[in-house]
Amino acid sequence: MSVKRYFPFVYFVKDRDLGGKKSRVAYKRPFFTQLHKVRDGLAREEIAALSYEAGYIYGGAILNIPDSIRQLLKKREDDSLIKAKERIIQDDLILLCTRPPLHDMEEPECREKRIILRSNNKLEKSLLGALDSFFYRCTRSQIKLKVGSKNNQYKDIVFKVSTGADIKYLNSTPPTVIKDRTAGYLISIPKIKKLNNVRFVTLFGAGGTETLWFCHILRKEFPHVFKQALICPKSQLWVFLFTVPQITPEPFLDSYTHNFDAKLVLNWSKRC
Repeated sequence: MSVKRYFPFVYFVKDRDLGGKKSRVAYKRPFFTQLHKVRDGLAREEIAALSYEAGYIYGGAILNIPDSIRQLLKKREDDSLIKAKERIIQDDLILLCTRPPLHDMEEPECREKRIILRSNNKLEKSLLGALDSFFYRCTRSQIKLKVGSKNNQYKDIVFKVSTGADIKYLNSTPPTVIKDRTAGYLISIPKIKKLNNVRFVTLFGAGGTETLWFCHILRKEFPHVFKQALICPKSQLWVFLFTVPQITPEPFLDSYTHNFDAKLVLNWSKRC
Protein backbone atom coordinates (compact mmCIF):
# COMPACT_ATOMS: atom_id res chain seq x y z
CA MET A 1 0.00 0.00 0.00
CA SER A 2 1.45 3.34 -1.04
CA VAL A 3 1.94 6.16 1.43
CA LYS A 4 -0.35 9.17 0.94
CA ARG A 5 1.39 12.51 1.39
CA TYR A 6 0.08 16.04 1.53
CA PHE A 7 2.07 19.04 0.39
CA PRO A 8 1.02 22.49 1.66
CA PHE A 9 1.18 24.97 -1.22
CA VAL A 10 2.24 28.20 0.49
CA TYR A 11 2.39 31.86 -0.47
CA PHE A 12 4.59 34.50 1.11
CA VAL A 13 3.57 37.66 2.92
CA LYS A 14 3.39 40.98 1.12
CA ASP A 15 6.40 42.45 -0.61
CA ARG A 16 6.93 45.16 1.99
CA ASP A 17 7.32 42.59 4.79
CA LEU A 18 9.95 40.75 2.78
CA GLY A 19 12.09 43.86 2.46
CA GLY A 20 10.82 44.51 -1.04
CA LYS A 21 10.46 47.66 -3.09
CA LYS A 22 7.83 49.13 -0.77
CA SER A 23 10.03 48.79 2.33
CA ARG A 24 12.83 50.96 3.66
CA VAL A 25 15.44 48.22 3.44
CA ALA A 26 14.76 47.38 -0.23
CA TYR A 27 15.81 43.72 -0.36
CA LYS A 28 18.92 44.21 1.80
CA ARG A 29 18.14 41.14 3.90
CA PRO A 30 18.97 37.81 2.19
CA PHE A 31 15.81 35.95 1.27
CA PHE A 32 17.03 32.62 2.66
CA THR A 33 16.66 34.20 6.13
CA GLN A 34 12.97 34.90 5.45
CA LEU A 35 11.62 31.51 4.38
CA HIS A 36 9.39 31.46 7.47
CA LYS A 37 7.39 34.48 6.29
CA VAL A 38 4.49 32.63 4.70
CA ARG A 39 0.74 33.20 4.89
CA ASP A 40 -1.99 31.34 6.77
CA GLY A 41 0.18 29.05 8.90
CA LEU A 42 -2.43 28.78 11.65
CA ALA A 43 -5.14 27.90 9.13
CA ARG A 44 -2.96 25.07 7.80
CA GLU A 45 -2.54 23.74 11.33
CA GLU A 46 -6.31 23.38 11.57
CA ILE A 47 -6.43 21.35 8.36
CA ALA A 48 -3.28 19.33 9.07
CA ALA A 49 -5.16 17.51 11.83
CA LEU A 50 -7.88 16.43 9.38
CA SER A 51 -5.27 15.38 6.83
CA TYR A 52 -3.57 13.14 9.38
CA GLU A 53 -6.90 11.60 10.34
CA ALA A 54 -7.52 10.80 6.67
CA GLY A 55 -4.24 8.88 6.47
CA TYR A 56 -1.96 11.50 4.94
CA ILE A 57 1.54 12.26 6.15
CA TYR A 58 3.33 15.58 5.73
CA GLY A 59 5.34 15.64 2.51
CA GLY A 60 6.89 19.09 2.93
CA ALA A 61 5.86 22.57 1.86
CA ILE A 62 5.81 23.82 -1.73
CA LEU A 63 7.17 27.37 -1.66
CA ASN A 64 5.78 29.98 -4.03
CA ILE A 65 8.69 32.39 -4.01
CA PRO A 66 7.38 35.63 -5.56
CA ASP A 67 8.57 36.06 -9.12
CA SER A 68 9.99 39.53 -8.41
CA ILE A 69 12.12 38.13 -5.61
CA ARG A 70 13.20 35.07 -7.59
CA GLN A 71 14.45 37.33 -10.37
CA LEU A 72 16.40 39.31 -7.80
CA LEU A 73 17.86 36.13 -6.30
CA LYS A 74 19.20 35.14 -9.69
CA LYS A 75 21.14 38.41 -9.79
CA ARG A 76 22.28 38.71 -6.16
CA GLU A 77 22.10 35.29 -4.54
CA ASP A 78 22.30 32.88 -7.43
CA ASP A 79 24.12 30.26 -5.34
CA SER A 80 21.31 30.28 -2.75
CA LEU A 81 18.53 29.51 -5.27
CA ILE A 82 18.30 25.73 -5.53
CA LYS A 83 16.00 24.18 -8.13
CA ALA A 84 14.25 21.18 -6.55
CA LYS A 85 13.10 18.27 -8.68
CA GLU A 86 9.39 17.53 -8.92
CA ARG A 87 8.61 14.53 -6.71
CA ILE A 88 4.84 14.40 -6.37
CA ILE A 89 2.97 11.29 -7.49
CA GLN A 90 -0.63 10.29 -8.13
CA ASP A 91 -1.58 9.41 -4.53
CA ASP A 92 -0.31 12.75 -3.22
CA LEU A 93 -2.37 15.77 -2.23
CA ILE A 94 -1.52 19.42 -2.81
CA LEU A 95 -3.27 21.57 -0.22
CA LEU A 96 -3.75 25.34 -0.51
CA CYS A 97 -5.13 27.16 2.54
CA THR A 98 -4.86 30.65 1.05
CA ARG A 99 -7.15 32.44 -1.37
CA PRO A 100 -5.75 31.63 -4.83
CA PRO A 101 -4.52 34.88 -6.47
CA LEU A 102 -6.19 34.35 -9.81
CA HIS A 103 -6.93 37.98 -10.67
CA ASP A 104 -5.13 40.04 -8.01
CA MET A 105 -3.12 42.20 -10.38
CA GLU A 106 -6.35 43.24 -12.12
CA GLU A 107 -7.76 44.84 -8.96
CA PRO A 108 -6.90 48.58 -8.91
CA GLU A 109 -8.25 49.41 -5.45
CA CYS A 110 -6.25 46.61 -3.82
CA ARG A 111 -3.13 46.68 -5.94
CA GLU A 112 -0.98 48.22 -3.23
CA LYS A 113 -2.00 46.35 -0.10
CA ARG A 114 -4.27 43.38 -0.73
CA ILE A 115 -2.63 41.31 -3.44
CA ILE A 116 -0.96 37.93 -3.04
CA LEU A 117 2.32 37.72 -4.92
CA ARG A 118 2.45 34.97 -7.53
CA SER A 119 5.51 32.91 -8.33
CA ASN A 120 4.53 32.37 -11.98
CA ASN A 121 6.35 29.04 -11.97
CA LYS A 122 5.15 26.00 -13.90
CA LEU A 123 3.59 24.28 -10.89
CA GLU A 124 1.59 27.34 -9.82
CA LYS A 125 0.37 27.92 -13.37
CA SER A 126 -0.90 24.33 -13.53
CA LEU A 127 -2.83 24.64 -10.27
CA LEU A 128 -4.29 28.09 -10.87
CA GLY A 129 -5.11 27.08 -14.42
CA ALA A 130 -7.19 24.21 -13.06
CA LEU A 131 -9.08 26.66 -10.83
CA ASP A 132 -9.80 29.04 -13.68
CA SER A 133 -12.85 27.02 -14.72
CA PHE A 134 -14.45 27.81 -11.34
CA PHE A 135 -14.07 31.59 -11.26
CA TYR A 136 -14.88 34.63 -13.32
CA ARG A 137 -13.09 36.59 -10.63
CA CYS A 138 -11.20 35.70 -7.46
CA THR A 139 -9.68 38.68 -5.62
CA ARG A 140 -9.68 40.02 -2.08
CA SER A 141 -12.74 42.17 -2.77
CA GLN A 142 -14.81 39.91 -5.05
CA ILE A 143 -15.32 36.22 -5.68
CA LYS A 144 -17.56 35.47 -8.66
CA LEU A 145 -18.19 31.86 -9.62
CA LYS A 146 -18.69 30.32 -13.05
CA VAL A 147 -20.29 27.19 -11.59
CA GLY A 148 -23.46 26.52 -9.62
CA SER A 149 -27.14 27.25 -10.16
CA LYS A 150 -27.82 30.36 -12.22
CA ASN A 151 -30.16 31.73 -9.54
CA ASN A 152 -27.86 31.13 -6.57
CA GLN A 153 -27.19 34.55 -5.04
CA TYR A 154 -23.90 33.40 -3.52
CA LYS A 155 -22.23 32.98 -6.90
CA ASP A 156 -21.14 36.63 -6.88
CA ILE A 157 -20.01 38.10 -3.56
CA VAL A 158 -18.33 41.45 -2.95
CA PHE A 159 -16.48 41.66 0.36
CA LYS A 160 -15.45 44.54 2.58
CA VAL A 161 -11.73 45.17 2.35
CA SER A 162 -10.46 47.50 5.08
CA THR A 163 -12.24 46.10 8.15
CA GLY A 164 -12.39 42.36 7.71
CA ALA A 165 -14.11 40.51 4.88
CA ASP A 166 -17.79 40.65 5.73
CA ILE A 167 -20.16 40.39 2.79
CA LYS A 168 -20.87 43.79 1.24
CA TYR A 169 -22.95 42.80 -1.80
CA LEU A 170 -24.64 39.66 -3.10
CA ASN A 171 -25.09 39.78 -6.87
CA SER A 172 -24.58 43.57 -6.70
CA THR A 173 -27.28 43.94 -4.00
CA PRO A 174 -26.53 44.86 -0.36
CA PRO A 175 -27.56 41.91 1.84
CA THR A 176 -30.35 42.57 4.33
CA VAL A 177 -30.51 39.37 6.36
CA ILE A 178 -26.88 38.24 6.54
CA LYS A 179 -25.23 41.20 8.26
CA ASP A 180 -21.76 40.47 9.66
CA ARG A 181 -21.48 37.26 7.64
CA THR A 182 -18.72 36.09 5.33
CA ALA A 183 -18.10 33.12 3.04
CA GLY A 184 -15.70 30.19 2.91
CA TYR A 185 -14.84 28.15 -0.19
CA LEU A 186 -13.71 24.53 -0.49
CA ILE A 187 -12.70 23.09 -3.86
CA SER A 188 -11.45 19.63 -4.75
CA ILE A 189 -9.98 18.66 -8.13
CA PRO A 190 -9.25 14.91 -8.24
CA LYS A 191 -6.57 14.98 -10.91
CA ILE A 192 -4.19 17.65 -12.14
CA LYS A 193 -3.01 16.03 -15.36
CA LYS A 194 0.07 18.22 -15.75
CA LEU A 195 1.23 17.21 -12.24
CA ASN A 196 1.15 13.41 -12.30
CA ASN A 197 -2.61 13.36 -11.63
CA VAL A 198 -2.29 14.55 -8.01
CA ARG A 199 -5.37 15.72 -6.16
CA PHE A 200 -5.60 19.46 -5.49
CA VAL A 201 -7.70 20.82 -2.63
CA THR A 202 -8.01 24.49 -1.73
CA LEU A 203 -10.01 26.07 1.08
CA PHE A 204 -10.12 29.75 1.90
CA GLY A 205 -11.99 32.88 2.85
CA ALA A 206 -11.55 36.26 1.22
CA GLY A 207 -9.08 37.39 3.90
CA GLY A 208 -6.59 35.75 6.25
CA THR A 209 -8.75 35.86 9.38
CA GLU A 210 -11.71 34.47 7.46
CA THR A 211 -9.52 31.66 6.10
CA LEU A 212 -8.42 30.75 9.62
CA TRP A 213 -11.95 30.58 10.99
CA PHE A 214 -13.23 28.68 7.97
CA CYS A 215 -10.55 26.01 8.41
CA HIS A 216 -11.41 25.91 12.11
CA ILE A 217 -15.10 25.44 11.30
CA LEU A 218 -14.34 22.59 8.91
CA ARG A 219 -12.24 20.84 11.55
CA LYS A 220 -14.76 21.28 14.36
CA GLU A 221 -18.15 21.18 12.62
CA PHE A 222 -17.76 19.77 9.10
CA PRO A 223 -14.82 17.32 9.07
CA HIS A 224 -16.90 14.95 6.95
CA VAL A 225 -17.10 17.58 4.19
CA PHE A 226 -13.32 18.01 4.11
CA LYS A 227 -12.84 14.24 4.08
CA GLN A 228 -15.30 14.04 1.18
CA ALA A 229 -13.09 16.55 -0.65
CA LEU A 230 -10.21 14.08 -0.30
CA ILE A 231 -12.02 11.24 -2.06
CA CYS A 232 -14.67 12.73 -4.38
CA PRO A 233 -14.25 11.32 -7.92
CA LYS A 234 -15.28 14.55 -9.67
CA SER A 235 -14.31 18.18 -9.23
CA GLN A 236 -16.47 19.66 -6.49
CA LEU A 237 -17.12 23.03 -4.84
CA TRP A 238 -18.68 23.87 -1.48
CA VAL A 239 -19.53 27.39 -0.28
CA PHE A 240 -20.36 28.09 3.37
CA LEU A 241 -21.66 31.20 5.12
CA PHE A 242 -20.54 31.93 8.68
CA THR A 243 -19.97 34.70 11.19
CA VAL A 244 -16.48 35.78 12.22
CA PRO A 245 -15.94 36.14 16.00
CA GLN A 246 -15.37 39.71 17.14
CA ILE A 247 -12.97 38.54 19.85
CA THR A 248 -9.37 37.43 20.38
CA PRO A 249 -9.25 34.04 22.16
CA GLU A 250 -6.31 33.71 24.58
CA PRO A 251 -4.39 31.56 25.09
CA PHE A 252 -6.21 28.50 23.68
CA LEU A 253 -8.07 28.88 20.39
CA ASP A 254 -10.23 25.82 21.03
CA SER A 255 -11.24 26.96 24.50
CA TYR A 256 -13.51 29.61 23.00
CA THR A 257 -16.98 28.49 21.97
CA HIS A 258 -18.57 30.62 19.27
CA ASN A 259 -21.78 30.14 17.36
CA PHE A 260 -20.46 30.49 13.83
CA ASP A 261 -23.94 29.74 12.50
CA ALA A 262 -22.22 28.07 9.56
CA LYS A 263 -24.35 26.71 6.77
CA LEU A 264 -23.75 25.26 3.33
CA VAL A 265 -25.23 27.52 0.66
CA LEU A 266 -23.77 26.05 -2.53
CA ASN A 267 -22.67 22.52 -3.40
CA TRP A 268 -21.63 21.87 -6.99
CA SER A 269 -19.98 18.87 -8.64
CA LYS A 270 -18.77 18.49 -12.19
CA ARG A 271 -20.82 16.34 -14.53
CA CYS A 272 -19.23 13.54 -16.53
